[in-house]
Amino acid sequence: MSSSAWAHDEVAAAGGPVLDRAVEAAQIVRSLKAFGVTQADIARVVGVSPRSVRLWVAHEAPGTPSRAHEARLQQLRQIVLVLRDALTPHGVGQWLRAPNRRLELRPPLELCAAGAWDEVLAAAEAFRDGDYV
Repeated sequence: MSSSAWAHDEVAAAGGPVLDRAVEAAQIVRSLKAFGVTQADIARVVGVSPRSVRLWVAHEAPGTPSRAHEARLQQLRQIVLVLRDALTPHGVGQWLRAPNRRLELRPPLELCAAGAWDEVLAAAEAFRDGDYV
């Protein structure tokens, strides 16, 4: 079994919707948990309060993110999907938190919170493609 298939099975076994099929905010938040991305992480990178993320998951008013927040959540989802092809779910969480040479030794989640989504996605794609610098 390939590492990608193994990681996919590990995430599926962790419960909740699988990230590649997750569409709604609540599904994405629940799926990201299997990769070690907490609700506090999501709140920070999306630019909302932790309470807002909890409300999205609980489907309580106001339980729907704005378009801008939804776009950021989708960007985080995309980055994790790219990394999932090269790392275990635990490894994805570690990659997101570790200082990264391609990102001037800043952790990817920190850069996402600063709005540098394209740079983080490019670093994730480079890592997936075998550029470990």
